[in-house]
Amino acid sequence: MFLTTIDDIARLSSRCVWDAGISGFYRETGSIYIDSNMAFKEVETLPPNLKACDVTLSSMPSLCAIPPGLQVRDRLILRNLPQITEIPDDLRVSELQLTRCHRVKSLPFGTTTGSLFVTDCASFSDIPAGFQAYGQTYYLGGRCLTSTADLVISKCPSLSILPEGMRIQRNLLISFCHSFVGLPHRMYVGGTIAIRHCRNFEGFPENLGLVRGDLIIEDCLHVVDLPKYLNIYGNLIIKNCPNLNSIHDGINVKGKVIRI
Repeated sequence: MFLTTIDDIARLSSRCVWDAGISGFYRETGSIYIDSNMAFKEVETLPPNLKACDVTLSSMPSLCAIPPGLQVRDRLILRNLPQITEIPDDLRVSELQLTRCHRVKSLPFGTTTGSLFVTDCASFSDIPAGFQAYGQTYYLGGRCLTSTADLVISKCPSLSILPEGMRIQRNLLISFCHSFVGLPHRMYVGGTIAIRHCRNFEGFPENLGLVRGDLIIEDCLHVVDLPKYLNIYGNLIIKNCPNLNSIHDGINVKGKVIRI
């Protein structure tokens, strides 16, 4: 639902229905979408305690902070917010998207999301130790459903490392992060690991024993070797990694080895 005034936002939030089974209300009042084409260019604050199934805040150059008490059941999209510096420390969402929020440096400790997508955020450099991207279980029409979760970071030049102990339910994808040097020694990834166009990436931890999906390495010029006893349940895909010349006999790939 598109809004035109700040009062509209407050009224909508007070009427939001969280039960996705009530489909009419879910579609009509479950989402808040605000961008600069809706006369919000000079808005510096939003009403506290907003509540919605999905929230999108886009292209608001004067917005200084995410409103306190924000409650989002499903997806929070923050896009083109140049004044925003922090993400609320009590945030729990099924999906968080940060795009061109250049002053956001990190996520607060204890943040738990479903999927996390961070794109073109110049200062973003830190994910807290023990970060988890895990899906949520919910009930719809009498059925128990579980959402899945990915961690995707792209075009974040300040990101150099990921935290020890992180847990990603599905896929880990890092691309065009030119300061990124390596993965942590302790982590869990339930699906594919892809490192693309990270020119300073040095390689994988020696104790990386298992990749549960594909392992994709592209345009990583400093990678010279893979862990000696690595098991890959999917495919091993190597593209434009000129220094990665050989694959140890101890590496087991259940899918295909593809060199491009």
